[in-house]
Amino acid sequence: ASKGVHTIIEATAYLNSRGIKAQVNLAGAEFQDGYWSQMKQYAKKKGICDQISWFGQLNREQLAKFMCIHHIGIFPSIYPEAFGIVAAEYMASSLVTVTSGVGGADELIEHGETGMKFKAGNSEDLGKVLEYLARNPKKMIEISRNGKEKVQDCFSVQKSSEELERFFLDLI
Repeated sequence: ASKGVHTIIEATAYLNSRGIKAQVNLAGAEFQDGYWSQMKQYAKKKGICDQISWFGQLNREQLAKFMCIHHIGIFPSIYPEAFGIVAAEYMASSLVTVTSGVGGADELIEHGETGMKFKAGNSEDLGKVLEYLARNPKKMIEISRNGKEKVQDCFSVQKSSEELERFFLDLI
């Protein structure tokens, strides 16, 4: 539950209630016994089973292909993680990154500019963010472009080497 995947499932039901039928593809290993089955039962109860696909754990190559076929990447963690590498990967892949902003992921996202944020664990807030994006495709394109540029600027080999050089020069 700490990864917040249930927030995505609940937000999908919210979107349906607002007339938006979203396709949700989930990748990753089940990190808590019975969690996926609970989520599948919830999806069935809400009538959204046909909108959710479960891909399980993907290797790096599969994950890269997976990201290429999507528009939005959601990082719904409820509890802080040291650094949101997943959020950075989404941004580098030109996905609109939507995150709860807990932990390191918060540093990458400027809401409405380089990604979108929602309140951790709040499926209605996530649903509202996703509805906004669905109804504003030009904004999605802008955020996608800005996010990719930010990651390229922040994590380029050139920039990293310059920062390391400055760091070592300051030590001398």
